[in-house]
Amino acid sequence: MRLSGLALFIFLGAIAAAPVSAQTVGSITVRDIWVRSLAQGNLGVTAYFQLVNRGEAANSEDDALWAKLLAALQKGGLAPPPGSPDADGDRYIEIWNLVFMQYNEMEGGRRESLPKPSVDTGSGLERLAAAVLNVFSNYDTDFFKPLIQTSADLARVLLPKANEEQKTSMRVMADHARATAFLIGDGALPSNEGRGYVLRRIMRRAVRYGRKLSPKISFMPALCDEVISMMHSTYPELRGRQDLIINTVKEEEERFLQTLDAGTEILNHELQTLKKSGQKIIPGKTLFKLYDTFGFPLDLTRLMASESGFSIDENEFEQELQQARDVAKSSWK
Repeated sequence: MRLSGLALFIFLGAIAAAPVSAQTVGSITVRDIWVRSLAQGNLGVTAYFQLVNRGEAANSEDDALWAKLLAALQKGGLAPPPGSPDADGDRYIEIWNLVFMQYNEMEGGRRESLPKPSVDTGSGLERLAAAVLNVFSNYDTDFFKPLIQTSADLARVLLPKANEEQKTSMRVMADHARATAFLIGDGALPSNEGRGYVLRRIMRRAVRYGRKLSPKISFMPALCDEVISMMHSTYPELRGRQDLIINTVKEEEERFLQTLDAGTEILNHELQTLKKSGQKIIPGKTLFKLYDTFGFPLDLTRLMASESGFSIDENEFEQELQQARDVAKSSWK
């Protein structure tokens, strides 16, 4: 079963699309869809639309209405879908989507009308801010620039001269520092289960990117402190729990750094061994050792492996993990 209907996507593009004029289609009025100059005329509208008529009359009233709606949008200047050949790929960045949901599509293609047709709207504050500021990346907005600048200052990197690896490290840390500060401020603490493990994974991934940017500098405490400075007027609980946030970040960073280098050395040795034998998959036993002994979350090992062109045997890892749990459980009996 799936929902079907019409989806509109508002995107930021290098070339402006023509405005969509108001059109009346059946009982639906397509009012002026805002395409104009939030970002110097670079906003556009596109649509994804598919009629599914499996065993049904192709000229049903609903299908005809949707078809007219699409035709009206096209007549008004509908732009090609982002990613299509006509749209020239990555020049477009979606900032808002509207999904007009009308049916449940059942097995075999049969469609049932929803009891309450609706519009699912998805947008993002940062993406809209990017449009307003006429930039093409969330990381170039005021939400992230101070955090990225803090990392650059600590690492003594001139942002205009930063290479792609340095930029990636600073962006990841900026994003993860914000998540870290808010999670701890909301009461989460690093652990091996639940949201505590989500927090730990985020923090350790950020620490590893910090180590890539500079092997001698502690980034996360300073970045979380900057997050608090930026956000405390709107989220006063961040200032109220500042000591807890900073101390927790320092302790978790220090704990992971004690094992990061040793674990990285073991992983690199394993990669070299696999490479010599022509293999490209890291076995689950190695993954579990990194997880259990060196505190490497599986997704961090996956990331580090992919950077070298390797994949991981996640099924074997899960088997090793379950076996360890069974042993631990039996020891309590």
